[in-house]
Amino acid sequence: MVRRGAARPRPRPAACLVGADPEPECRQLGNAIKYGGPGRVRLGLSSTPERLELEVVDQGQGIAPSDAERIFEQFWREPQHAHIPGWGLGLWASRSAVESLGSSMEYIPQRPQGAGFRVLVTRPRGSDSHALA
Repeated sequence: MVRRGAARPRPRPAACLVGADPEPECRQLGNAIKYGGPGRVRLGLSSTPERLELEVVDQGQGIAPSDAERIFEQFWREPQHAHIPGWGLGLWASRSAVESLGSSMEYIPQRPQGAGFRVLVTRPRGSDSHALA
């Protein structure tokens, strides 16, 4: 129970609650909750023998097309989010972690609003098909 006037705890993404590695899944879910506004956050996960795909989509204001190339830069923050605490490291750190594993992360603009991010993990040849599922 939260007392009147007390700060409400922020929801934590389910993957974080079960002790999953926070790079990059928890960071992307956290960003979607933090910046996505009052709408829904959609999490998609699909798997084939060749790859694993994670997609996080929010219904927030989205990212201006002119800023789409800059969002993965270290310390860059969307000007419209200057009032929200942060350092501008989340997307940079997530993409760096994903790329260090030989995988990729991309921004997917949503219409009419929102932001989406897709992480593609290529499975090593001959790997156990359940190892990354």
